[in-house]
Amino acid sequence: MLALTCWLRDMRKKQGLTMRDLGKRLGVTHSYIQKVETGERRLDVVEYIWYPPGHFKTVSQLIEETYIHEWQREQACKHWNKSKSRPGSTKVSVTPDIELEILDGDGNIHNVLYCCLILHEQQLAINLYKDISNLKQDVKLLKEHAYLDPLTGIANRRGLREHWHKETSGRNQTRLALLMVDLDNFKPVNDTYGHLIGDEVLRTLAHRFKSAIRDSDFICRFGGDEFCLLLTVPERFELLEDICQRIITTASEPIAILNRKIKISASIGGCIYPDHAADKRKLLEHADSALYQVKKSGKARWKWFSPNTI
Repeated sequence: MLALTCWLRDMRKKQGLTMRDLGKRLGVTHSYIQKVETGERRLDVVEYIWYPPGHFKTVSQLIEETYIHEWQREQACKHWNKSKSRPGSTKVSVTPDIELEILDGDGNIHNVLYCCLILHEQQLAINLYKDISNLKQDVKLLKEHAYLDPLTGIANRRGLREHWHKETSGRNQTRLALLMVDLDNFKPVNDTYGHLIGDEVLRTLAHRFKSAIRDSDFICRFGGDEFCLLLTVPERFELLEDICQRIITTASEPIAILNRKIKISASIGGCIYPDHAADKRKLLEHADSALYQVKKSGKARWKWFSPNTI
């Protein structure tokens, strides 16, 4: 069987290809054809992109050296075996598209979309690869923008929803502390110094709060001057309260902006998942209830939710 490994630039039709228009339609990077050993017979293979002519001696070597993940190598072997399984058939088969990560000759990783076109009558298998690395990068950037707050650079509410789902779905559920952090008397800062100064205060405090928590913890800007934190509850609960105190302390430190020193404080209301509720909306309500009690009793401190305070 003739096996061609091609780099796909433009392919609108996956059936009816001939050897003559193969190079034009698929944009084969190397037209060099070499004889390689497959174990049972000799095989013609168009040389693989990014590698010098003669580099690959077997199809197995190509798969082992270029496919990064084991499951991808297994699927590639299945596709290859399938391409040899119907001698004499006149049918044209196309395997489903698979997204792969493959290595080039310099060790760089490329995201590609792979499929195999099998012309059984001609005993021809054509491996097609379309580079989607730029597309993957664009999608990654768009996703990051969708889940980040543009002002502070930390996560937004969408990011909170995503993180909550990741932490609470599946079998490995852990106890979480949900904290609502509200800045005290932030409106006078905007009224006195303007929104540009107010924005800088929010950016500074977002950075401080992020530094006050652990790497495994999560913080987002919930809206306005409110922040929401999701923290894994440690075995020693007092360590969680140490984090609350660090947030209170770092919020009260003066913020130097344009030769001004802005003083502000923060209040925290918190609750525990799943002790107080298993639903995120209910937990947010409980944290808000505890936060309201803090604001009512003097601000610049923290309080845990208690059913008696509802």
